Amino acid sequence: MWGGGCHGGAYPATLICKGQIAPNNARASPCICPPHFQELNPDIISQIVATAPLACIVAQTSEGLVANHIPVLAKGRDTLIGHVALANDMHRLMADGPPVLAIFRGDHGYVSPNYYPTKALHHRHVPTWNYQV
Repeated sequence: MWGGGCHGGAYPATLICKGQIAPNNARASPCICPPHFQELNPDIISQIVATAPLACIVAQTSEGLVANHIPVLAKGRDTLIGHVALANDMHRLMADGPPVLAIFRGDHGYVSPNYYPTKALHHRHVPTWNYQV
């Protein structure tokens, strides 16, 4: 996940987000992510951002939470640049520099309990969904 400040650029519909990669732990994020599933390698995180650039940008505004799917490009490791259409009220509702959350979804898929070779022995496996976010 990326978090940081967001402000309009030269045009009201230009979105520039600056921040840093935040680790997925109980203190920094409300996400449930066991330590053995955490990805903290900035190169791998940058790869997910590059291959899945349609981010869900979430911001707190005077009218409550606003979330929009916006294609963005990474500029370095701490800046995201995207474009918000003039018809989208997001850029009007956000103050200059509020914290935002940009969510990128990479690969994902269902994992059947039948996938595990030991399922036939003890039937303790449950279905799950593996994903990169």
